[in-house]
Amino acid sequence: MVQSAEDIEAVLDCLAVEVEGWAQECQERDGRMLLMMCVLRGGAFFFSDLVQRIGYSIEPAFCRAWSYAKDMTAKPEDAVKIDWPEVDLRGRDVVLVDNICDTGRTFAQATVEVLAREPARVRTVSFLRRKQVEVIHEPTLSGVSYTGPEWLVGYGLRDRGTTMMNARLVARVRDTENTGFTANNSSSPFAYKAVF
Repeated sequence: MVQSAEDIEAVLDCLAVEVEGWAQECQERDGRMLLMMCVLRGGAFFFSDLVQRIGYSIEPAFCRAWSYAKDMTAKPEDAVKIDWPEVDLRGRDVVLVDNICDTGRTFAQATVEVLAREPARVRTVSFLRRKQVEVIHEPTLSGVSYTGPEWLVGYGLRDRGTTMMNARLVARVRDTENTGFTANNSSSPFAYKAVF
């Protein structure tokens, strides 16, 4: 297991202190709420837990981003696609929140698109930062660093079959094709199980 439920709580508490400082700064500077934008779908669990720990009012918003093929290959597509809400970002402090940052492609593209809408400031926060050789964007703030190449599941992270996304833990997935185990008792060529 990479992160237990207790580990997740501790990380959330630490991140919330920093983000609360940003919310306080925004409120005191211009009397406006910090706009926190969740990157859906995976970021929903982390986002919800994080904003509930902030002692200042924030304005929540949601965008949907995807950069992986929708088929069973889960290969990266050429570009990150983002559906934005109708929210005026001009002059606002914006925090983009996602559960994981691998290379930073999603955060990089989202930041470019948000900056085009003339905010005062853009920051990025991820629960988990996977250390990669090819890095396009480093989050402003992240809770956990991970260096392994394994696929991870839980706490908004999903495997190719979208299982364990709502588990309150983060676990590595290992390929078990030669063990006879198949996800959800199916005959899927992608047979794996979480390693706790």
